[in-house]
Amino acid sequence: MLRKYQINRSILALAICFALFSETAAASGEISLEGEYWNPHVSGELKSSVNIDVKNDLGLGHSSIADLKLGFKGDKGPKYFIKYENPSFNNTGSLTHSLNFDGRDYSAGDRVTSSMDVKHYQFGIQNDKITPGGKISIIYSYNHNSIHTGIQDVTQNFDRNKDGTSDALNVGFAWESLNRKGINFFAAVTPLSIGTHGGYLDYNAGVKSEIGKTMTLTAGYRGERLEAGKTSGSDGSTINLKGWYVFLGSGF
Repeated sequence: MLRKYQINRSILALAICFALFSETAAASGEISLEGEYWNPHVSGELKSSVNIDVKNDLGLGHSSIADLKLGFKGDKGPKYFIKYENPSFNNTGSLTHSLNFDGRDYSAGDRVTSSMDVKHYQFGIQNDKITPGGKISIIYSYNHNSIHTGIQDVTQNFDRNKDGTSDALNVGFAWESLNRKGINFFAAVTPLSIGTHGGYLDYNAGVKSEIGKTMTLTAGYRGERLEAGKTSGSDGSTINLKGWYVFLGSGF
């Protein structure tokens, strides 16, 4: 029942954002679409009777991730945006030590397939201010995380699964240089997160280059911390992603 309520709340937030976007687009503003590719390292832990390290215990490592970000900005006022990413990881190997996951004991040497599927939705408002030192932004966002983890015993064909979600309100800050030659440096951080069953934090920095009048190529380094299913004394997941990325953006 709780899971259904959280999903419906995400749909409601999405509907509100689209309503705001439609109003903004009608004011002859700018629509932007950004596609991002990165291949981050993954680390973190699951709390299921005992703490399970997703990298050292389950062998989960790199994953290629494609993100999409859609934004709308009117002639005046803030920028509204929606972002979606879906990191997924899997590995088949032998456990180096025993562990308990979702009430089932796995022994050292058991051959298992571990998998993790993460979904992150972000709906935000970005307020920009032009200063002599560049563009400074304050970003307010709602973030919904969903983390699914599974462990399957390959030999006995027996599996266990855990799911967790979280909802959080965030405040972030960004800076971007405004060079006339079209090559700019930037940095952003989201250090403040207030949520239920977990939260979301991120940081990134890099360089942005304009290609023509409507295209932008960006490269940099970023990190994310996603939490889900956290309640006092019960299971929860914490996932950290760090790595280099590149994305292509277009405004029209």
